[in-house]
Amino acid sequence: MLIALVPPIVRAARTGPFLLACAAGWVLLAIPAALTTTIDPNSLTLQLRLASVCAAVGAVFLLDDPAKPTTLVVPARKWMATALRIALGFLLAALWWAVAVTIVLVGAEDGVGGDLRLAGTAVESATILAVALLLGVVGHRLAERGVGSTAAAPTLLVLVGGLSLLPRDAALFVGVGDPAWADVHDRWAVLLLTACAGLMVGAGTQR
Repeated sequence: MLIALVPPIVRAARTGPFLLACAAGWVLLAIPAALTTTIDPNSLTLQLRLASVCAAVGAVFLLDDPAKPTTLVVPARKWMATALRIALGFLLAALWWAVAVTIVLVGAEDGVGGDLRLAGTAVESATILAVALLLGVVGHRLAERGVGSTAAAPTLLVLVGGLSLLPRDAALFVGVGDPAWADVHDRWAVLLLTACAGLMVGAGTQR
């Protein structure tokens, strides 16, 4: 039954806003990559972070379901549809990330790309995506008409903005040369696991 649900769920998902947001992230990375100016690793990392937020905002729309009022009774459990939308978000985001990193590395001058710490930055991106999808799940559950992106998307932006303003001792966004990089990304990993656990609970309690 789960496999049979994939085509209709993919067709019904609001992939348009997500793809537009992904394209915006790529453009954000491609413009500086096209220049011959050498950009330092911290600036490249910041660009990847901003592009990741663009993609994450778009992912919120994947959980919208304007047909919710007319699909209160369906032949499959609601959690299956939600789980498939979440899986679709992670899959498309992984493909997006691969292209994004390629753009950055190809455009990096003077070997700066080798100084990037992409594993840690990928954990940041995955965490922001998981939080975005979680907000989408919550928004869908609370919205009477199943369109939670109108509240979830700005909430994500406010949340990420707040995280960027944390004091030094609690900072989550640090430079690639910062001695605290490893410890900070241990915290990111915990946040990622927490967000994924929240997604499992949120999907399992959909109705």
